Order: sequence, then structure tokens, then C-alpha cells
Amino acid sequence: MSPIKTSVRPDLRPQTARSVKRVAEKLIERFIYTPDGVTRLFDSIDTPAGAWERAWSPRYLRDDCDGFHAALYWAVHFHLPCYLLTIVTADIRKSHTLLCFEDSGLYYIDYTYMTAFENIMEAVEHIKNRRNMGTVITTEKSVWDKNMWKSKECYSGSRRKRL
Repeated sequence: MSPIKTSVRPDLRPQTARSVKRVAEKLIERFIYTPDGVTRLFDSIDTPAGAWERAWSPRYLRDDCDGFHAALYWAVHFHLPCYLLTIVTADIRKSHTLLCFEDSGLYYIDYTYMTAFENIMEAVEHIKNRRNMGTVITTEKSVWDKNMWKSKECYSGSRRKRL
């Protein structure tokens, strides 16, 4: 079982948007993109600490978007409010998970690409167009709650549903 906490690389705990980007750039050097098979789509995932720990082990972090952004979540959550944003599309292979956080505004980071946004629906539209994702079916905001991922809000089309 993956650890719930880790003290690996405490020097990489960003406190600003700029430093989040720097940590993401360091993390991507320790990351080998490995897509999930159809039986593991949205496996979302390891614990944030487990993904972070795997990234700094001798073997690198082998995962897809949810694992990378879960690891980045671990580093960011110490000093900045953050959550994972999962966008599920009609073509399931184009679905994606990334990290959103606050620092004098709202930001999302998609591996090492980072930008500001006004609200969640603007971010989803920007990500959808930037990644050519097609039709968005649902969107979910998730946070780590002590020992499990917890859904905070879901969006279906233009409707918002708090959980």
C-alpha cells in the first residue's frame, strides 16, 4: 500500500505560482508517461505521497496524468490551496486530470504548462480547446482528505453540483 505521508524532498514545497512551475519542471524530469490500460482508466490514483515518493525513487514515476498531478498535489498542498481537476470526455481516451491551485488568483498546471483563469468553467473550456478534447461529459474537483481522494464538486455540461 502506498504511504499516506512522506518526507521525501521537503525542499520542493512551492509557495507561489512561479515556484509551482519550477517544481513541475523538476518533477517532469523524474516522470515517464505510461498510459493506463482500459481496466485502469482513472485509477486515480495513488496517494499523493505515494506518487511523490515514487517520483524520487531510483526508478522514476511511471504513470499517466493522474499520477503526475497527484505527485505535484503532494508538493503544492503544504502552502497553497489546490485540487485535482478531472475532465471526462465522450472519447474517453482524451479525458485528462491536472492540478489547479490558488495564489493571488486561480491557476491550472498541465504538466509544465501553466495559466491563470477566472473560474472553473473558463479553465475547462481552455483545457478542452488547448488539448482538442472534444465533447466534455463531466468534470470533477477532488482533494486529498487524510487517507482518500474526495470529490468536492462535479460539473455536468453547464450545471454545477456540490457534493
